[in-house]
Amino acid sequence: MRNTYGWMLRRRGPAITRTYALLNWGGALARLALLSPAAAVRGGEHRLRRRAMRDWARLHLAALLSPREQLERHR
Repeated sequence: MRNTYGWMLRRRGPAITRTYALLNWGGALARLALLSPAAAVRGGEHRLRRRAMRDWARLHLAALLSPREQLERHR
C-alpha cells in the first residue's frame, strides 16, 4: 500500500494522494461499521471480513499520516 501511495505522491502530488488516502480510509471504516453488526450476530465469514476491513483501514490511515519523505522512499 505504501508503494502505491508513494507512486501516487510522485505522479499526482501530496494533495491528491492525501485525498485518496482519506477517501479510502473513510470507505474502509464505513464497510467496517456495516459489517460489525453482522459479525456480532452471525460470526464466521463476517468476522473475517470485518477483520480484513479493519486491516485495510489501518493501512490507509498509516499512508494518510505518514510523512511525505517516508512515502517517497517506497518504490
